[in-house]
Amino acid sequence: MVINPDQVGLEHDDGIYLILGKALSEGNGLRLINLPSSPHQAKYPPVYPFFISLIWNWVQFPQNIVWMKLINVAFLFLILLEAHFLSLILLDNARLWAVLITLLVGTSAGTLYISSNLLSEIPYLFFSLTAVLFSLQAEKQQTGGKACARKYVFYFLSVLSASLAFHTRTIGLSLLLALALRVVFSKSSLTITAFFLFSILVFNLPWVVWAKVYAPGPDINPLLHYYIAYTPSAVGLSSIFDIETLSATVPANLLYLFENVSAVISNSSVRLKPLMVVVWGILFLGVWKTLHDKRYPLIHLYLILYGLTFLYWPSLPLSRLRYFVPLAPFLFVIFFRGVLAFNSQLAGFAQSRRIWLYSRALMCLLLFPNVPIGIRTTLELKSNPYWDGFKETISWIKLNTEKDAILACTYDPLYYLYTGRVGLRPWIVKETIYYRSSEKVGDPDYHFRLLKQLDVRYLIQEPLAAEEGRPLMQLISTMIKRHQDELALVFVSRDGIHRIYEIQYPQGRPSQDSAIQGNIQKEDGQRRLASQT
Repeated sequence: MVINPDQVGLEHDDGIYLILGKALSEGNGLRLINLPSSPHQAKYPPVYPFFISLIWNWVQFPQNIVWMKLINVAFLFLILLEAHFLSLILLDNARLWAVLITLLVGTSAGTLYISSNLLSEIPYLFFSLTAVLFSLQAEKQQTGGKACARKYVFYFLSVLSASLAFHTRTIGLSLLLALALRVVFSKSSLTITAFFLFSILVFNLPWVVWAKVYAPGPDINPLLHYYIAYTPSAVGLSSIFDIETLSATVPANLLYLFENVSAVISNSSVRLKPLMVVVWGILFLGVWKTLHDKRYPLIHLYLILYGLTFLYWPSLPLSRLRYFVPLAPFLFVIFFRGVLAFNSQLAGFAQSRRIWLYSRALMCLLLFPNVPIGIRTTLELKSNPYWDGFKETISWIKLNTEKDAILACTYDPLYYLYTGRVGLRPWIVKETIYYRSSEKVGDPDYHFRLLKQLDVRYLIQEPLAAEEGRPLMQLISTMIKRHQDELALVFVSRDGIHRIYEIQYPQGRPSQDSAIQGNIQKEDGQRRLASQT
């Protein structure tokens, strides 16, 4: 495992989790202290920030980054144990297949990447697997005597684990709903059903109430709305039944589903697109075998509800692969069920060893490149071509800006953690269904007005490492071109791609000294720009 000891915030969500952990550790509650007015957080659930808060004060920032990243490494080790046990159960104690699935889960590029960053998918995967395993154990117990008592204990632990999953990632609601449907439509007694549903309410209703109480009002600046809570308007819906938007969202998300499920199972199929047909052919065969196995309805319900939630949701993170990493053990089990079904179809050709060899060669082509690709992806985390520019920009901000200055930048949590300056993103733009809360989204003039309403002082232009970030970079670039008369270039990094612009307000700066300092900064930035060009 390769962990970069000082880089954080470049995924944005990892910076938000760190901000919330810092706020909790300092006694400020679940607040976004990196934003103007430090609003309460009702979007990111509290479990993962709580883990971060336990470590925050052990070592001074940024030396504590590596220790906080080890949280996911510890969870990954437990996940591999759980994935092995789950594979043994679902594949009828096929030990070789279980070992292979565990290896593939642990070396998946997505799993390694997320476990090397401060992202919540890894603990969510642990809690969701724990809930499924406890539920399977509960269903094995008899209904009388000590076995009945054990049944209650396993059901309680299952609900507790599923609740922790929901309090780690909101999509855990699909697991809670699957558990509730399973117990309601099973042959469990009325007492067990009531106990089960009551436990779900007790563990989860407080967070639902919290999210409702601290949901942003209609008068909040739209740039802040996205950070604070999941509401229909924040994710581009007029209501939860906005058919017009969903008619565009669902087909688009369906394409993402096909691509990213293929990426989890086989990195080769993403690089060689024709192989995706083979992967999904085997996967559909595995799905057919899984649905005909009546022993594990909870898993069927969970995967179906999880998939439907993904298709419905119009505002996903830039990397949609993150939504499928928590399903990796289930996807690999289903895939291997498809492989076993495919091999059984070849049983009639047992005399032809060539067909047997071809099927094994196909498996090697699809799956075994996952290991070197996953290791290479993790090693690449060690170096970031933009990090030196970020460090230079951070140093300039600390030395040359007011402590109460508000920044508009892509990586606002990063700048708060390293400089103490609050800030926010100008917006996130992705095609026509991505965080589109109004028709004005994507209009640089509209966004610039929103920044000025918040008294933003500096606009930072910087690179985004991911391909999906280009729309945001283009938005900021267009905003700068259209409002160049209201912006003063005050800093350019040595690499020439990190730039800071000061927003000019009609009322001017509060004092003459500040104005003089601004002119000095402007001249310094112009000199840097001239040297770069």
